[in-house]
Amino acid sequence: MDEVESVQPVALTLLRPFLSLTIVQIEAEDKPRAFDRFMAEVRRRSRRRRDDVRTIVADGIGEVLRKSPDLSWLCDDLYQVDAFILRHDKHPSWMASEVPYTNISYRLFLGLRRDRLIAFYTDFESIKESMQRWLDQPVRKQYQRIPEAFSKAAFLRGSQTRSIWLRGIHSKRSTKADTKALSGTRVEDLLVPGDGSFAMSAARADVPRDAGLVALRGTVGAAPDKSRMWSSGSEGVAHFFAQANEALVLVEEAMADQAAPDDPYPLLAQREENLSLVTSAFDVSFLQPEDLSVVGVSEERVSAAALLQQALIEVEGDPNCMDFRLHVGLDGSLGGTLKCLVREVRNRLVCKFGFDGDPTNLPSVRPILDALRDHGQDLMTAHYQSGHAFLNSQMWKMEIRSAAFPNWRFEDFSGYRVTAEKPLMDQDRVASTQDIHDAIGAEGDDSLFGWVVNAYTHGWLTCDDGAGEVSDFVHLDPAGKLTLIHVKGAGSMSPRRQIAVGPYEVVASQAVKNVRYISGEHLELRLARPSIARPACWTDGRRTTDRGELLEMLRYRGPQDIAHVAIVQPHVTHRSQQAARARAEVGTNTPDALRMMLLDSLLFAVRAAVVEQTGDLFVIGSR
Repeated sequence: MDEVESVQPVALTLLRPFLSLTIVQIEAEDKPRAFDRFMAEVRRRSRRRRDDVRTIVADGIGEVLRKSPDLSWLCDDLYQVDAFILRHDKHPSWMASEVPYTNISYRLFLGLRRDRLIAFYTDFESIKESMQRWLDQPVRKQYQRIPEAFSKAAFLRGSQTRSIWLRGIHSKRSTKADTKALSGTRVEDLLVPGDGSFAMSAARADVPRDAGLVALRGTVGAAPDKSRMWSSGSEGVAHFFAQANEALVLVEEAMADQAAPDDPYPLLAQREENLSLVTSAFDVSFLQPEDLSVVGVSEERVSAAALLQQALIEVEGDPNCMDFRLHVGLDGSLGGTLKCLVREVRNRLVCKFGFDGDPTNLPSVRPILDALRDHGQDLMTAHYQSGHAFLNSQMWKMEIRSAAFPNWRFEDFSGYRVTAEKPLMDQDRVASTQDIHDAIGAEGDDSLFGWVVNAYTHGWLTCDDGAGEVSDFVHLDPAGKLTLIHVKGAGSMSPRRQIAVGPYEVVASQAVKNVRYISGEHLELRLARPSIARPACWTDGRRTTDRGELLEMLRYRGPQDIAHVAIVQPHVTHRSQQAARARAEVGTNTPDALRMMLLDSLLFAVRAAVVEQTGDLFVIGSR
C-alpha cells in the first residue's frame, strides 16, 4: 500500500537538512490556502510510482513549533510550515525488476511560507523535476517562479562569483565548448565578449556582506531559470529555517526595489524579447549524461539524456514561427514524427511535445516522446536559422556584445611629452640603446620612459628596452607583485585627440608575445643576460649599477605571488573615453564611440592571453 492510515508527525527537531530551496511566489489572495494546496500537490506527486513503492511514514509537524523555543517564531501569522517523510522502495537500476533486492531510502519534504513566498525543500530529485513541470502548466496561475532578474539580484548581486555553469547557444562545433564550468576567486573577471554565445545555468557567489544576514553565510548558489537556490549544510532544523527565512527576505528586498536590477554577467548571451523574430529551427542538441553529474538530477533524467543521445533525430523548422517537427527513431532508422509547440507561459517558454501523425514504428518513437515530454525542456538546445537558440526555457540571441574593458587607469602625465616613448629620440643622430638607457630618468627626461621611473618608485625596476626585450620595464614591488610594463607614445599631443586603435595595436602585440616571460624561470634567465653592458636599474627610485638585487628578489617569489602586465599608452584620455562610453550607452554610434568599442575588443583579446599565464592586464591612459 502507498500510505498508512495513521502516521506520526515529522520530528522536526531531529532534522538537519542541506539548504536547497525552490522558491515560488503565490499569486492568490488566500495565501494560507494556496500554501496548503501547493504542499498537497507535492504529496500527490510524491506518491506517483511506476515500478517502485512510495509510502508516507511521517506527516505534518504537530505542536513542535509552539513547544520548541528555537522554532516558536514560526508561529507568527506571517509563516506557515509543513513537512512529511516518504519511504521509497525501488529495485536497483542495475538489476532486473524480478529479483528480490530493493533499495530503501527515506525522502524529506519541507515547506515554509513567508507571506507570499514559498520555500520548498526535498532531497528527492524526481519530485523537484516534477514540480518544475507542474509550474510550467498554463493553468497554474496561482503560483509562479521568481523572475530570473530578481533571483540574480537576491543571490548573486554585487558579490564575488566563485563558480558559474554555462551552456552554449551556438551550434555544436569542435572549436568551441558545448558547456563550461568556471571556478575561481572572482569568476566574472574571467568572462570575455566571446562568451556571448553562452547562457548561464547556475552560479555560486559570496553572500553580500551588507545584507545584514546572520544564518545565511559563506557562499550561496542560484539557478535563476528554475527559481532555485542553495547554500551550506545546516546545523539543525532551527538553523535551516533561519537560513530559508533570510533567503526569502533577500528575494522580497530584490522584488521591492523599484530600480531594474543590473545583470551581474552582461557579457553572456541575452534574452530575445521579440519572439516574432525567431524562425526556422534547423538543429537540436541535448546535454550528455556526463554533463549532468555536476548538478543534482534524477536517475530518470540521466536515462533520458542517454536515450536522446542515441536517438536519430532530424529537425524540420517552420519558416514562420518557433515551432518545429522532429523526425525520430532508434537504431539508426526513423519511426515517426513528433511536433514541438513552443509557447510563452508567464515569461518562460514551454515546449509541448506530441505525435504528428501516426508513427510507423511506435516502440521506437514512444520512448523518445516520453523522454522529451518529461525532460526535454531542460536537456534540449534548439538552434534557429534566425540566429537564436532555445535553452533553459528562454530564447536567446547569439550576440557578441561590445563590453567596456574594465582595467583602465588614468594617470597624470603633466610635464611629459606623451608622444615621446624614449629619451633622445628627437636628436639628429640615432641614439644607441646604451645611450637611451643612460638617459632614462636623467635631468630633462620628459619621455614616457622617464614617467615610468617616477611612477614606480617602490621596489625594484629595470629597463629591458632593446633587442629581444622582455618588456620595456620590469617592476617588482616589496610585496612580491611583478609587473611587465610595455610603453608606447600617443599619436598626438593635443588634449582633444580622438580615440584611435592604431596606437595600441603594436604594443598589444608585444604584450601578448612576451607574456611567457612572466614565469620566474624564463624571466630570471632573460634578465641575467642583458643585451647591453649597463641596463638601467633602480631600487626605491634610486639609480643602481646592475640588476643584482632585482634578480635576487625574484628568486624569493612563489607561485602565489601576483603578476600583472601593464600597457602605458596615454593616447586615450579619461575625458574622451567617458564621452565615447556615454554615447555608446544611449545608442549614438559616433566615430569615437565605435573606435572605443574596437579598442575594447582588442584589449579584451590581449587580456584573455594574459590571464592564461598570469594575473591581469591593466592599461594606463591620460588623466
